[in-house]
Amino acid sequence: MTATVPDSTRQLRARAGIGGPEQQAQQAPPPPQMRDPEMIAPMVGYLASDDAWNINGYVFGVAGGTISVLHHPTPMRTIWKPAMWTVDELIEMVPRHLMAGIPNPAPPPPDLEIPGRPARPAEEAAPASQTVST
Repeated sequence: MTATVPDSTRQLRARAGIGGPEQQAQQAPPPPQMRDPEMIAPMVGYLASDDAWNINGYVFGVAGGTISVLHHPTPMRTIWKPAMWTVDELIEMVPRHLMAGIPNPAPPPPDLEIPGRPARPAEEAAPASQTVST
């Protein structure tokens, strides 16, 4: 289609700094990655605004141009007492009852010192196939 545009028109556009699609594509900033924080920020801003006054207790999924309201999570396990829990009670009850047998999907590295878990040197933590002997 641009083949039918007279050269004089193209020259006028070029002098005015108005390029064709090729020039506009070169000048455009790269699109943001769909999972960058900038893509989530507008929803966070909206939910924090007065316009979202009636939205409470929901979980949203935000990935790029897609925003979803998720089903309410259902309890998998529950611990209960007739009063507020203390931190000391939770230190005892959560690992033994609430989280027992549930693996951590992203555990910390084995050489990191964690309260209640002795630190192991990185050499001990690495599988034998990955150790290097000199």
